[in-house]
Amino acid sequence: MDTEGKQLGEEYQMIRAEIMNCINLQNTLSTFLVTAVTALLALAFTNMNPWLFLLPYVVILPIGCGILHYRTNVLKLSSYLIAFLEPHMQAMQWETRHAEYTKAKDLDRLFVFRNYLSVFLSVIVYLLFLYSYLSPARYIGVLQILVCVLPLLPTGYMIFLSVLTHRKYSKRAEFVKQWKEISVKQNGMD
Repeated sequence: MDTEGKQLGEEYQMIRAEIMNCINLQNTLSTFLVTAVTALLALAFTNMNPWLFLLPYVVILPIGCGILHYRTNVLKLSSYLIAFLEPHMQAMQWETRHAEYTKAKDLDRLFVFRNYLSVFLSVIVYLLFLYSYLSPARYIGVLQILVCVLPLLPTGYMIFLSVLTHRKYSKRAEFVKQWKEISVKQNGMD
């Protein structure tokens, strides 16, 4: 194997390792998120204080953003492999084949829940808060309505971020195109 081929192979393996690292970190954060939210909800149910049902948002927002960050990193890295390295390495075409396979099988719809874990947990937290806050109330005034609407802000934020990230994944070809444009610019400068 020539020196350039060896360097390409090493870079490919290094980026694949980074992709796996991002996936492992994403999975670890997802597990932590579910565990932490469950523990906080158990505390809220034990005390039956409606305000404690909002406590999981303190965990959902930063951890949810971290999960979305790692998902975006995987997308960027895999698109880089497709654009820069895989065209020069016929033996290593995992990302290209994987992108084609998921496009052909439309598998993403089967696993949509994993993409919206933070949203799912946010909605559960909001509904539990709403139930615990409104169940003893006999009169619902403007203040109660305002209190019920405010917790929708973090839920809406997680929905917005999750949909944005999911759209990025559905537009993988655009990321590959951007990397290829960078490659053309770099090769033109050499």
